[in-house]
Amino acid sequence: MCESVYLIIVQLVTLFRGKPQNRQDQIITYGSAIIGSLIFAFTDSHWFNAVEAEVYAMSTFFTAIVAWLILHWAERADEPGNERYILIIAYMLGLATGVHILNLLALPFIALIIYFKKLPFDWKTFLITIGITGFTFLVRAIRWNTLLGHPSSYTIHHFSSATHIGYFLNNILPLRAGDLVRAKLLSNHDTTIKMSYVIGSLVGEKIIDLWMIGLFTMVLIGFGYTDVLGTQFTLILVGSYCLSSLIIFGRHRISNKLLQYFPVLENFIDGYKLVSKNKLRLGMWSVLLWTTFVVYVSIALQSIGIELEIQQVLGLTILSSIVTSMPLAPAAIGTYH
Repeated sequence: MCESVYLIIVQLVTLFRGKPQNRQDQIITYGSAIIGSLIFAFTDSHWFNAVEAEVYAMSTFFTAIVAWLILHWAERADEPGNERYILIIAYMLGLATGVHILNLLALPFIALIIYFKKLPFDWKTFLITIGITGFTFLVRAIRWNTLLGHPSSYTIHHFSSATHIGYFLNNILPLRAGDLVRAKLLSNHDTTIKMSYVIGSLVGEKIIDLWMIGLFTMVLIGFGYTDVLGTQFTLILVGSYCLSSLIIFGRHRISNKLLQYFPVLENFIDGYKLVSKNKLRLGMWSVLLWTTFVVYVSIALQSIGIELEIQQVLGLTILSSIVTSMPLAPAAIGTYH
Protein backbone atom coordinates (compact mmCIF):
# COMPACT_ATOMS: atom_id res chain seq x y z
CA MET A 1 0.00 0.00 0.00
CA CYS A 2 2.75 2.43 0.96
CA GLU A 3 4.61 1.82 -2.30
CA SER A 4 1.41 2.82 -4.13
CA VAL A 5 1.31 6.07 -2.15
CA TYR A 6 4.98 6.64 -3.02
CA LEU A 7 4.28 6.18 -6.74
CA ILE A 8 1.25 8.47 -6.60
CA ILE A 9 3.24 11.26 -4.93
CA VAL A 10 6.03 10.89 -7.51
CA GLN A 11 3.47 11.21 -10.31
CA LEU A 12 1.80 14.26 -8.75
CA VAL A 13 5.08 16.08 -8.10
CA THR A 14 6.25 15.24 -11.63
CA LEU A 15 3.01 16.63 -13.10
CA PHE A 16 3.47 19.80 -11.05
CA ARG A 17 7.22 20.36 -11.50
CA GLY A 18 8.07 18.30 -14.58
CA LYS A 19 10.52 15.43 -14.76
CA PRO A 20 13.64 15.72 -12.53
CA GLN A 21 16.50 17.36 -14.41
CA ASN A 22 19.21 17.36 -11.74
CA ARG A 23 20.07 16.04 -8.30
CA GLN A 24 18.07 18.76 -6.51
CA ASP A 25 14.94 17.92 -8.52
CA GLN A 26 15.41 14.25 -7.71
CA ILE A 27 15.67 14.97 -3.98
CA ILE A 28 12.51 17.09 -4.09
CA THR A 29 10.52 14.56 -6.12
CA TYR A 30 11.63 11.26 -4.63
CA GLY A 31 12.42 12.59 -1.17
CA SER A 32 8.95 14.09 -0.72
CA ALA A 33 7.41 10.83 -1.97
CA ILE A 34 9.42 8.79 0.56
CA ILE A 35 8.48 11.10 3.42
CA GLY A 36 4.80 11.15 2.45
CA SER A 37 4.54 7.36 2.06
CA LEU A 38 6.36 6.70 5.36
CA ILE A 39 4.08 9.12 7.19
CA PHE A 40 1.12 7.26 5.75
CA ALA A 41 2.71 3.93 6.76
CA PHE A 42 2.54 4.89 10.45
CA THR A 43 -0.86 6.59 10.48
CA ASP A 44 -3.49 5.23 12.84
CA SER A 45 -6.23 5.05 10.20
CA HIS A 46 -4.04 2.92 7.89
CA TRP A 47 -3.05 0.44 10.60
CA PHE A 48 -6.56 0.33 11.98
CA ASN A 49 -7.65 -1.07 8.59
CA ALA A 50 -4.49 -3.08 7.92
CA VAL A 51 -4.70 -5.26 11.04
CA GLU A 52 -8.46 -5.84 10.76
CA ALA A 53 -9.64 -9.02 9.06
CA GLU A 54 -12.02 -7.09 6.85
CA VAL A 55 -12.33 -5.73 3.30
CA TYR A 56 -10.95 -2.23 3.92
CA ALA A 57 -7.22 -2.86 3.48
CA MET A 58 -7.70 -4.57 0.12
CA SER A 59 -10.22 -1.93 -0.93
CA THR A 60 -7.78 0.89 -0.08
CA PHE A 61 -5.08 -0.91 -2.05
CA PHE A 62 -7.29 -1.09 -5.15
CA THR A 63 -8.17 2.60 -4.80
CA ALA A 64 -4.49 3.55 -4.62
CA ILE A 65 -3.58 1.39 -7.63
CA VAL A 66 -6.38 2.92 -9.71
CA ALA A 67 -5.27 6.44 -8.73
CA TRP A 68 -1.69 5.67 -9.76
CA LEU A 69 -2.77 4.07 -13.04
CA ILE A 70 -4.76 7.12 -14.16
CA LEU A 71 -1.82 9.41 -13.31
CA HIS A 72 0.45 7.02 -15.20
CA TRP A 73 -1.95 7.20 -18.16
CA ALA A 74 -1.94 11.02 -18.02
CA GLU A 75 1.82 10.97 -18.75
CA ARG A 76 1.27 8.76 -21.79
CA ALA A 77 -2.13 9.97 -22.96
CA ASP A 78 -0.79 11.11 -26.35
CA GLU A 79 1.15 7.93 -27.08
CA PRO A 80 -0.19 5.07 -29.24
CA GLY A 81 -1.81 2.31 -27.18
CA ASN A 82 -2.58 4.53 -24.19
CA GLU A 83 -6.05 2.95 -24.06
CA ARG A 84 -4.63 -0.15 -22.39
CA TYR A 85 -4.24 1.81 -19.16
CA ILE A 86 -7.91 2.78 -19.27
CA LEU A 87 -8.80 -0.88 -19.81
CA ILE A 88 -6.75 -2.07 -16.84
CA ILE A 89 -8.35 0.67 -14.73
CA ALA A 90 -11.80 -0.60 -15.73
CA TYR A 91 -10.70 -4.14 -14.86
CA MET A 92 -9.36 -3.02 -11.47
CA LEU A 93 -12.58 -1.14 -10.76
CA GLY A 94 -14.53 -4.33 -11.44
CA LEU A 95 -12.34 -6.35 -9.09
CA ALA A 96 -12.45 -3.63 -6.44
CA THR A 97 -16.24 -3.43 -6.53
CA GLY A 98 -16.31 -7.14 -5.73
CA VAL A 99 -14.39 -6.31 -2.54
CA HIS A 100 -15.98 -3.00 -1.49
CA ILE A 101 -17.63 -0.07 -3.28
CA LEU A 102 -15.10 2.43 -1.87
CA ASN A 103 -13.34 2.35 -5.25
CA LEU A 104 -16.30 4.12 -6.84
CA LEU A 105 -15.08 7.30 -5.16
CA ALA A 106 -12.11 7.24 -7.55
CA LEU A 107 -14.40 7.54 -10.59
CA PRO A 108 -14.80 11.35 -10.47
CA PHE A 109 -11.01 11.68 -10.09
CA ILE A 110 -10.46 9.43 -13.11
CA ALA A 111 -13.11 11.19 -15.20
CA LEU A 112 -11.73 14.67 -14.47
CA ILE A 113 -8.17 13.68 -15.41
CA ILE A 114 -9.37 12.18 -18.70
CA TYR A 115 -11.55 15.22 -19.37
CA PHE A 116 -8.85 17.83 -18.78
CA LYS A 117 -6.25 15.76 -20.64
CA LYS A 118 -8.30 15.16 -23.74
CA LEU A 119 -10.67 18.13 -23.97
CA PRO A 120 -10.37 21.89 -23.48
CA PHE A 121 -12.18 23.23 -20.45
CA ASP A 122 -15.34 25.13 -21.39
CA TRP A 123 -16.59 27.61 -18.80
CA LYS A 124 -19.89 27.96 -20.65
CA THR A 125 -20.95 24.30 -20.36
CA PHE A 126 -19.51 24.14 -16.83
CA LEU A 127 -21.60 27.07 -15.61
CA ILE A 128 -24.69 25.80 -17.43
CA THR A 129 -24.27 22.41 -15.74
CA ILE A 130 -23.86 24.02 -12.31
CA GLY A 131 -26.95 26.16 -12.93
CA ILE A 132 -29.03 23.16 -14.02
CA THR A 133 -27.88 21.18 -10.97
CA GLY A 134 -29.03 23.94 -8.62
CA PHE A 135 -32.28 24.30 -10.55
CA THR A 136 -33.09 20.58 -10.26
CA PHE A 137 -32.66 20.69 -6.49
CA LEU A 138 -34.96 23.72 -6.34
CA VAL A 139 -37.62 22.00 -8.45
CA ARG A 140 -37.34 18.85 -6.32
CA ALA A 141 -37.84 20.96 -3.19
CA ILE A 142 -40.89 22.72 -4.68
CA ARG A 143 -42.38 19.41 -5.80
CA TRP A 144 -41.88 17.88 -2.34
CA ASN A 145 -43.49 20.94 -0.78
CA THR A 146 -46.42 20.58 -3.18
CA LEU A 147 -46.69 16.87 -2.41
CA LEU A 148 -46.99 17.59 1.32
CA GLY A 149 -49.64 20.25 0.68
CA HIS A 150 -47.55 23.39 1.36
CA PRO A 151 -47.32 23.06 5.18
CA SER A 152 -47.17 26.54 6.73
CA SER A 153 -44.38 25.61 9.15
CA TYR A 154 -41.93 24.94 6.33
CA THR A 155 -40.20 27.10 3.75
CA ILE A 156 -38.55 26.07 0.49
CA HIS A 157 -35.22 26.35 2.31
CA HIS A 158 -36.22 23.48 4.63
CA PHE A 159 -37.10 21.22 1.70
CA SER A 160 -34.05 22.24 -0.33
CA SER A 161 -31.52 21.72 2.48
CA ALA A 162 -33.05 18.35 3.44
CA THR A 163 -32.94 17.27 -0.21
CA HIS A 164 -29.28 18.29 -0.59
CA ILE A 165 -28.24 16.42 2.55
CA GLY A 166 -30.36 13.38 1.67
CA TYR A 167 -28.93 12.95 -1.80
CA PHE A 168 -25.40 13.51 -0.53
CA LEU A 169 -25.86 10.72 2.04
CA ASN A 170 -27.39 8.48 -0.63
CA ASN A 171 -23.96 8.54 -2.23
CA ILE A 172 -22.18 7.11 0.81
CA LEU A 173 -24.85 5.11 2.67
CA PRO A 174 -26.32 1.77 1.52
CA LEU A 175 -29.96 1.13 0.63
CA ARG A 176 -30.57 4.82 -0.17
CA ALA A 177 -30.60 5.58 3.55
CA GLY A 178 -30.18 9.26 2.72
CA ASP A 179 -33.92 9.38 1.99
CA LEU A 180 -34.61 8.35 5.59
CA VAL A 181 -32.26 11.07 6.80
CA ARG A 182 -34.00 13.79 4.79
CA ALA A 183 -37.36 12.58 6.12
CA LYS A 184 -35.97 12.79 9.66
CA LEU A 185 -34.55 16.28 9.08
CA LEU A 186 -37.88 17.55 7.81
CA SER A 187 -39.95 15.96 10.59
CA ASN A 188 -37.60 17.35 13.26
CA HIS A 189 -38.58 20.89 12.31
CA ASP A 190 -42.26 20.31 13.03
CA THR A 191 -43.09 17.67 15.65
CA THR A 192 -46.72 17.56 14.54
CA ILE A 193 -45.64 15.96 11.26
CA LYS A 194 -44.57 12.36 11.89
CA MET A 195 -41.48 10.93 10.23
CA SER A 196 -43.51 7.96 8.93
CA TYR A 197 -45.83 10.44 7.18
CA VAL A 198 -42.86 12.13 5.46
CA ILE A 199 -41.41 8.73 4.47
CA GLY A 200 -44.77 7.89 2.91
CA SER A 201 -44.55 11.10 0.88
CA LEU A 202 -41.08 10.05 -0.34
CA VAL A 203 -42.52 6.72 -1.49
CA GLY A 204 -45.13 8.74 -3.38
CA GLU A 205 -42.32 10.81 -4.88
CA LYS A 206 -40.63 7.64 -6.18
CA ILE A 207 -43.93 6.50 -7.70
CA ILE A 208 -44.21 9.82 -9.56
CA ASP A 209 -40.64 9.42 -10.84
CA LEU A 210 -41.45 5.87 -11.99
CA TRP A 211 -44.48 7.24 -13.82
CA MET A 212 -42.27 9.84 -15.55
CA ILE A 213 -39.82 7.13 -16.63
CA GLY A 214 -42.76 5.22 -18.07
CA LEU A 215 -43.99 8.39 -19.79
CA PHE A 216 -40.60 8.87 -21.45
CA THR A 217 -40.76 5.25 -22.57
CA MET A 218 -44.18 5.84 -24.10
CA VAL A 219 -42.77 8.88 -25.93
CA LEU A 220 -40.02 6.70 -27.42
CA ILE A 221 -42.59 4.12 -28.47
CA GLY A 222 -44.80 6.82 -29.94
CA PHE A 223 -41.94 8.00 -32.18
CA GLY A 224 -41.15 4.40 -33.15
CA TYR A 225 -37.87 4.09 -31.24
CA THR A 226 -38.58 0.70 -29.63
CA ASP A 227 -35.05 -0.48 -30.48
CA VAL A 228 -33.42 2.05 -28.11
CA LEU A 229 -34.26 0.07 -24.96
CA GLY A 230 -35.04 -3.33 -26.45
CA THR A 231 -38.46 -4.95 -26.72
CA GLN A 232 -38.44 -6.89 -23.43
CA PHE A 233 -37.18 -3.99 -21.34
CA THR A 234 -39.64 -1.63 -23.02
CA LEU A 235 -42.51 -3.95 -22.09
CA ILE A 236 -41.33 -3.98 -18.46
CA LEU A 237 -41.25 -0.18 -18.39
CA VAL A 238 -44.71 0.03 -19.96
CA GLY A 239 -45.97 -2.35 -17.26
CA SER A 240 -44.39 -0.14 -14.58
CA TYR A 241 -46.04 2.89 -16.18
CA CYS A 242 -49.45 1.23 -16.02
CA LEU A 243 -48.90 0.15 -12.40
CA SER A 244 -47.79 3.60 -11.27
CA SER A 245 -50.75 5.12 -13.14
CA LEU A 246 -53.13 2.87 -11.18
CA ILE A 247 -51.51 4.01 -7.92
CA ILE A 248 -51.64 7.72 -8.82
CA PHE A 249 -55.10 7.77 -10.38
CA GLY A 250 -56.67 4.83 -8.49
CA ARG A 251 -58.71 4.69 -5.30
CA HIS A 252 -56.05 3.08 -3.03
CA ARG A 253 -58.18 0.04 -2.27
CA ILE A 254 -55.15 -2.09 -1.40
CA SER A 255 -53.65 0.50 0.91
CA ASN A 256 -57.04 1.03 2.59
CA LYS A 257 -57.36 -2.73 3.11
CA LEU A 258 -53.81 -2.83 4.47
CA LEU A 259 -54.67 -0.04 6.90
CA GLN A 260 -57.55 -2.11 8.31
CA TYR A 261 -55.16 -4.91 9.30
CA PHE A 262 -52.21 -2.69 10.28
CA PRO A 263 -53.53 0.57 11.78
CA VAL A 264 -49.99 1.39 12.96
CA LEU A 265 -49.21 2.26 9.33
CA GLU A 266 -51.76 5.09 9.26
CA ASN A 267 -49.25 7.97 9.07
CA PHE A 268 -47.16 6.22 6.41
CA ILE A 269 -50.18 5.40 4.23
CA ASP A 270 -51.55 8.93 4.62
CA GLY A 271 -48.22 10.26 3.33
CA TYR A 272 -48.22 7.70 0.53
CA LYS A 273 -51.74 8.73 -0.55
CA LEU A 274 -50.54 12.30 -1.12
CA VAL A 275 -49.47 11.16 -4.57
CA SER A 276 -53.14 11.24 -5.63
CA LYS A 277 -53.61 14.85 -4.55
CA ASN A 278 -52.60 17.95 -6.49
CA LYS A 279 -52.07 15.78 -9.57
CA LEU A 280 -51.90 18.74 -11.96
CA ARG A 281 -49.26 20.67 -10.02
CA LEU A 282 -47.24 17.56 -9.22
CA GLY A 283 -47.37 16.57 -12.88
CA MET A 284 -46.25 20.04 -13.98
CA TRP A 285 -43.25 20.10 -11.61
CA SER A 286 -42.36 16.50 -12.49
CA VAL A 287 -42.39 17.15 -16.24
CA LEU A 288 -40.22 20.25 -15.71
CA LEU A 289 -37.84 18.29 -13.44
CA TRP A 290 -37.40 15.34 -15.79
CA THR A 291 -37.10 17.54 -18.86
CA THR A 292 -34.26 19.25 -17.01
CA PHE A 293 -32.68 15.82 -16.41
CA VAL A 294 -32.72 15.14 -20.15
CA VAL A 295 -31.15 18.55 -20.91
CA TYR A 296 -28.54 17.89 -18.20
CA VAL A 297 -27.58 14.52 -19.72
CA SER A 298 -27.39 16.04 -23.20
CA ILE A 299 -25.16 18.96 -22.13
CA ALA A 300 -22.95 16.70 -20.00
CA LEU A 301 -22.35 14.44 -23.01
CA GLN A 302 -21.72 17.39 -25.33
CA SER A 303 -19.11 18.75 -22.91
CA ILE A 304 -17.01 15.61 -23.49
CA GLY A 305 -17.58 15.56 -27.23
CA ILE A 306 -20.42 13.01 -27.42
CA GLU A 307 -23.33 13.97 -29.67
CA LEU A 308 -26.47 11.83 -29.35
CA GLU A 309 -29.89 12.07 -30.93
CA ILE A 310 -32.83 12.96 -28.70
CA GLN A 311 -34.15 9.39 -28.54
CA GLN A 312 -30.72 8.16 -27.42
CA VAL A 313 -30.54 10.84 -24.72
CA LEU A 314 -34.01 9.84 -23.52
CA GLY A 315 -32.99 6.18 -23.45
CA LEU A 316 -29.81 6.95 -21.53
CA THR A 317 -31.75 9.08 -19.03
CA ILE A 318 -34.22 6.23 -18.49
CA LEU A 319 -31.53 3.57 -18.01
CA SER A 320 -29.32 5.64 -15.69
CA SER A 321 -32.34 6.67 -13.61
CA ILE A 322 -33.44 3.07 -13.12
CA VAL A 323 -29.95 1.90 -12.17
CA THR A 324 -29.34 4.67 -9.63
CA SER A 325 -32.82 4.17 -8.15
CA MET A 326 -32.01 0.59 -7.14
CA PRO A 327 -31.51 0.34 -3.36
CA LEU A 328 -28.15 -1.43 -3.70
CA ALA A 329 -26.80 0.91 -6.38
CA PRO A 330 -24.76 4.01 -5.57
CA ALA A 331 -27.27 6.81 -5.84
CA ALA A 332 -24.78 9.55 -6.52
CA ILE A 333 -26.47 12.93 -6.01
CA GLY A 334 -29.73 12.05 -7.66
CA THR A 335 -31.04 10.22 -10.64
CA TYR A 336 -29.78 12.85 -13.09
CA HIS A 337 -26.18 12.18 -12.00
